[in-house]
Amino acid sequence: MLRTAFLACAASVLSTAAVAQSADPSPATSPGSWMSISDYPADALAKHQEGTVGFALQVDASGQVQSCSITQSSGSPALDQGTCALLRSRAKFQPARDASGHAVGGTFASHVEWVYPKTAPAAAAPAPVELHGFDRTGYGSSVLSVDENGIITKCEHGESGYLNIPSPPDFCWMFPVGSRYGPPALYKGKPMKRRITMKLDIKDENVP
Repeated sequence: MLRTAFLACAASVLSTAAVAQSADPSPATSPGSWMSISDYPADALAKHQEGTVGFALQVDASGQVQSCSITQSSGSPALDQGTCALLRSRAKFQPARDASGHAVGGTFASHVEWVYPKTAPAAAAPAPVELHGFDRTGYGSSVLSVDENGIITKCEHGESGYLNIPSPPDFCWMFPVGSRYGPPALYKGKPMKRRITMKLDIKDENVP
């Protein structure tokens, strides 16, 4: 289960923002849409980790998140880093306002409580597809955005080509946002964000 200040206590988050100075950034989309149990970081799931992550977001004058810092660690790097990766990717805001009503940068702070799921949610059975020909070939690609810490912040569909494969697979399920792509990368000693294109060749054959 995932209990967050957005999901289980959305009202408390919004009321906290409301009683703060009117100049503070306020959510432009429902905080409950920013993350769900399906976003539970894979590393934390594998290690049965849970905990509360406190965070602070720096929001610019256009309402975009510029940075995320951890104000309270859960004790799990996967949960801490995964939380910030999801928030940088999904959180949207109305910008802060100064005394004259002009949009300015500001800070939004709250917390997320990750609770290890006791049972995995049952997946709906997919509808069958009709196969054409004895074998099927094709390729697909996914484009990953990876932050300075090696955490995936976005996965998008890239170029693909399928000759006769019905319902081509969605490769992004293999690269969930908030999971680790690899160790942090440096270029000339400086941490770097990366865009990584993964191309997968597919051969699908009937077996008697």
